[in-house]
Amino acid sequence: MYQLTQVSETVDIAEIKKGFHRVGLTISESELDELRERKSISLESRGLSEMGLAFILLDALSKQKITFQNLPQQDLDSVKSSGIPIYSWNSQAPEPSCLYFNLVDGKPIVSISNQSIK
Repeated sequence: MYQLTQVSETVDIAEIKKGFHRVGLTISESELDELRERKSISLESRGLSEMGLAFILLDALSKQKITFQNLPQQDLDSVKSSGIPIYSWNSQAPEPSCLYFNLVDGKPIVSISNQSIK
């Protein structure tokens, strides 16, 4: 049983890293741990150049026109999965796991949810 847990955590780590890489961001081990526990992580300490690149790539990934004004209102399927979907992958859960980017109180965050991207 212990080995099975380790395998699923390793897969999640690799997939989370892929999602961050997709939008030009790096992720620390402590941030990975928080996302695996389904906690949101703040990106407010990131440099402006890193976040600028992320915003450009997020805009390119988005299927609709998103502005800073309407970003917190973006909602796909549920309140738990609001924001711009960054990356989705199959997981052990019935629904795929997905990384979402959003602004909370004007600060950029990333969260993980088990929701499908449509």
